[in-house]
Amino acid sequence: MYSERKRGFPRINLKREANFQLLRHSPQGDNLNLRATVKNISISGIYIETKENISPPKISDIIWLKFKLTEEGKVKLMAEVRRIIRQENGSIGIGLMFINLPANVKKTLWELVNKEKTPS
Repeated sequence: MYSERKRGFPRINLKREANFQLLRHSPQGDNLNLRATVKNISISGIYIETKENISPPKISDIIWLKFKLTEEGKVKLMAEVRRIIRQENGSIGIGLMFINLPANVKKTLWELVNKEKTPS
């Protein structure tokens, strides 16, 4: 089992549907809009899964993500593709590590993760 100790920061499972724009960092600017499920998130990264038939980014690609993090609005974040997983059910999992995360987004993520980890 992959424990929290191997990760830099705790993650929470969200299982929240979201619309994403993968804005590839390339001269062609080939943007990709997709519907995905946020499986988990931390202040260091996010793991999403999509059932859409896409050509996924490559490991180490730098991409921009634009998605709704909270009810207050959308965020646009730069991330590096760290993992691509093709599931048996045909979906594609994409593990992304945030790059240069703005302080206000880091604070929001920290509060979200700690809120979800605290028993009610």
